[in-house]
Amino acid sequence: MKNLIAVVTVLMAIAMGTLAEQPTVPTQLTLSLSPSSPEKGLLPANTDGQTVAVITITANREVTISHLPMYIGQLGDGHLKLERVAVYNGATLIGQTLDTPMDQEIQVQLTPPLVVTGSTTLTIKVNTGTVAENESGQGFFVQVPSYKTVTTEKEVSVSSEPLNSAHFYVMRSVPTVLLNEQLEHGVESSGLSKEPLNDEKLYVFGVAASSSADIGIGKLTFTIKTQNVELTNPKLDLGSDDFLPLTMANKESGTYVAEFKEPWMVPGGTIKYIGLNANLRPINDEASVTVQLLGDETFGVGAIPTQYKNTASKRFVWTDFSATPLLEAADKTVWTAEQWFGGMLVPTIDGSKLPRESMAVAFSR
Repeated sequence: MKNLIAVVTVLMAIAMGTLAEQPTVPTQLTLSLSPSSPEKGLLPANTDGQTVAVITITANREVTISHLPMYIGQLGDGHLKLERVAVYNGATLIGQTLDTPMDQEIQVQLTPPLVVTGSTTLTIKVNTGTVAENESGQGFFVQVPSYKTVTTEKEVSVSSEPLNSAHFYVMRSVPTVLLNEQLEHGVESSGLSKEPLNDEKLYVFGVAASSSADIGIGKLTFTIKTQNVELTNPKLDLGSDDFLPLTMANKESGTYVAEFKEPWMVPGGTIKYIGLNANLRPINDEASVTVQLLGDETFGVGAIPTQYKNTASKRFVWTDFSATPLLEAADKTVWTAEQWFGGMLVPTIDGSKLPRESMAVAFSR
């Protein structure tokens, strides 16, 4: 009887318009940069499908997005051109813009429109074009002004903070380093024999050049720290009976430098390997040796090309021959042209950056 009275009371209130309306939760759409979005880095020219941003989109109820706003900001004053900027939902292409203009906002139409229920992840990829002569290192970033996202529903509250990708620099070619610890045939730490060792391999690593163009190496730096060991004739084994002596740069830190008389060439799309060899003579039972490849601590604001003579403070020095593309290493201006870079943003084979110090290979009694 009491339940019947309650139902009648509610029905009467509705009929008389006296029942208060319950507040509704507004439709909310939030766009954020995913933790899996790539960090600042180098991108090779003439290469398709390079990921520059990963975006997470969440909604508290179903929302349909018809257009995604985007702004490609240029870093530098060159003639950088992206042939395509594409939006993917998983492996499915749902939007793209061709010959994307720099420093100009665009609306990328999503086909089909993206229906968001809960959470969805989008990936933004770019196709880089040809790098003009002397223009390696021109950069860009992608911004998504999320508050301008176009939805088919009305009265959708969209997050107001714009999303900014990391900064990327487009190069004629990009080296990728395969560190000793990343190789199946890398040198392993081990014990040290009592007997002298001649031409012993202490470290090995590889350098790959992206398929877009050749790479040249100008300088490599290592630490070789010894204790109670006489080390002589340290050199790089470049293959094909080609060797390059190492020069001690700092005895206290055990820093050794290899400077090439001509750029050491890595043809585009190939990998070449370098070994570090030396003679070792242990003095007593406390003998030990450790070896590391060194990267760079600073890279400046971005990928700024310079003459080789200005790279004295850099430890991994390379060129993509962006100023001498026709003759490359054979060009008489190869060392004086502004086309040399340090190593901070150079990638390694596992997708990380070349570290300040590689993992040490250690030999001890």
